[in-house]
Amino acid sequence: YTVVQRSRNTSASVALASALDVVNASISDTASDAAAGDEPTFKTVEERAKAAKEKLSVVRSEHSGTGAATIAQLYLGHVALQQGDHAAAAQAYQSFLDETPSSDPLRYAGLAGLAMALDAKGDRKGAIARLDELVNLPDKIDEDAALLELGRLHELEGNVTAARAALERISKDF
Repeated sequence: YTVVQRSRNTSASVALASALDVVNASISDTASDAAAGDEPTFKTVEERAKAAKEKLSVVRSEHSGTGAATIAQLYLGHVALQQGDHAAAAQAYQSFLDETPSSDPLRYAGLAGLAMALDAKGDRKGAIARLDELVNLPDKIDEDAALLELGRLHELEGNVTAARAALERISKDF
């Protein structure tokens, strides 16, 4: 681990923090650009999403290969999903999963987001597959919520047995 690597990771983390400030910015009648240390605000959700995508994309392009760039990819999925752009969200989440090691605990967030995006696009089977993968991860949070969603999707697909199994697992494991 060299000084150059540390410096690169530090600048990537600073860029990610700045992008996340935009992702989490308030919506207000008076927009600000975070000058003088103020939190950024935007007049519309659309303005905020556009600015967030731009900042997250800069983190991806200028800091590729860093953990910050990988997390920026996850947030690009979140922003697209919030905007109802399910195809872009699915693509962003899949890219995040493709570059994230199978042992990374953040895979949960990528799989959950991908399942939501696929379900919203009408791909229930794809969503079920991602949720199955999610509930079998060694490190996960909100497994009960994932099982509930899995039960819902199986029921919509007409697979009552699988739906019941997912829902019974909630009562058994939690």
